[in-house]
Amino acid sequence: MTTYLRTLLLLGFTGLAASSSGCILETTSGGGGNPSGGGGDASYCSTERYFQVYWSIDNGAGTTPLTCTQAPASHVELDTSTGTYAVGQECRATPYMGFVFDFWGSTVVGLPTGTYVTAANLISDDPKTAGVVVSTAPGAGPNYALPSCAPTIVAYPFSLQ
Repeated sequence: MTTYLRTLLLLGFTGLAASSSGCILETTSGGGGNPSGGGGDASYCSTERYFQVYWSIDNGAGTTPLTCTQAPASHVELDTSTGTYAVGQECRATPYMGFVFDFWGSTVVGLPTGTYVTAANLISDDPKTAGVVVSTAPGAGPNYALPSCAPTIVAYPFSLQ
């Protein structure tokens, strides 16, 4: 099944789930492969194995996304099949799959091939609750694992409840 078709199926499924949970997940991944014919060397393309994350934050269904200065979050952490990885945070409006996400960041590079997101956590930057998870979104599962030579993009509209 192609990545495009899997994405459409996931969007349809998460669209149904979003109406009850307040958050959805959309995931795509690029094609892998060694363009120079390196033959599966584990270190080849290690700088291309990471998660690129887009996210927005709102106060619940039907509310306007918070601006960068309004958002009470310092960063996102991805729980994955191989560990937890912090995602850098940059305030940059990014259009993706028909939505505009207000924040952008990525994990460290060189994650193991096959790593997949089990959950995404929005972490507070409020001095009273710094480091506390303020919103969580589900991962996409092993069907969206990191290929050998490409990053995987995940996007989350987080809702504060």
